[in-house]
Amino acid sequence: MLGCLLATSACGVTARPGPTASDILAPRGAEAAFDLVEITPGTVVPHALEPLPAPAAAAEGSRSAAAHRIMPADVLNVVIFERADGGLFAPASSGGTAFPNVRVDDAGFITLPYAGRVRVGGATTARAAALIGGALAGVAIEPQIFVNLVASPAHSVLVAGEVRTPGRVTLLDGSLTAVDAIARAGGPSVPGHALHAVIHGPSGTRRMPYVDLLGRPDIAVGMGDQIILEPRPSRFLAMGALLRPGVQQMTAPRMSLLDGIGEAGGLADRAASPSGVFLFRANALAGDGQRPQVFHLDMSRAESMLLAHRFALRPDDVIYVSNAPLWEVQKAIAPFLNVLTLGVGGVAAAGN
Repeated sequence: MLGCLLATSACGVTARPGPTASDILAPRGAEAAFDLVEITPGTVVPHALEPLPAPAAAAEGSRSAAAHRIMPADVLNVVIFERADGGLFAPASSGGTAFPNVRVDDAGFITLPYAGRVRVGGATTARAAALIGGALAGVAIEPQIFVNLVASPAHSVLVAGEVRTPGRVTLLDGSLTAVDAIARAGGPSVPGHALHAVIHGPSGTRRMPYVDLLGRPDIAVGMGDQIILEPRPSRFLAMGALLRPGVQQMTAPRMSLLDGIGEAGGLADRAASPSGVFLFRANALAGDGQRPQVFHLDMSRAESMLLAHRFALRPDDVIYVSNAPLWEVQKAIAPFLNVLTLGVGGVAAAGN
């Protein structure tokens, strides 16, 4: 009877969440659609977690507002002084005459009293002051003009997506890195490991995990660039004899196989086979023609914890733990034991 039960469990008559360990380790010829890799101290190296990137040097150099060229839609503050009282504009002793928030029109002109329309588009603030002074020649008494660029949609970086305060970040205060710009937009509104940073610029588009961007303060952004933080849903699937099987979120940017098993609650003590821990990797995103891979780890070995701690878990991986053979036998015996128990109970009741 015991032999029949063992044969029944081996033939897969009992319910199980997936293939047996022997089905994976020794597949039939037609089913060998994957490469089997034993996780050992030698084979774990190419699949190990990458070390954290070393901090790069901060971007050098700074651009002051004076170096910016005035462009349409820019906003200027203009202050005009005259040498003495009695002129068209207030003297320096009284602070001069201020013209705040002067907007540059689409043709690059501004309009000021007595100076009329002055073309300042493409000029620096110093050059714009000289142009305004030329327009006031013969009208004002030795005018002194100061021009300050206070807002410029063109001289800014757009930060959008999953940030707390999306919008434009000015470049007028100096050069910016992508990390600086995101920080000025309030930082990410969701955990960083769940985001991709996409930087659009004249040289093309760069995409990287946000946590990788944090280690690259040398990535500078310039006029007209766009930074978008996009959701990066990262998950893996845990199946088989685990305490919490199902879809699991990757809660850290760098997770190991051991982390993934821990997220799923660990191996189920009664049902799991420690020697039947597998990781299925489709390699569908690689685009390099690689065959799917199945990695096998025997967690009954002493070094398995260290190997699992080094092995890198990727999004869309599938962790599968097969049932222990004894557990299969117990499932096969259980119905017979239930029938036997009911039969003994019935005989005892009839005897009474």
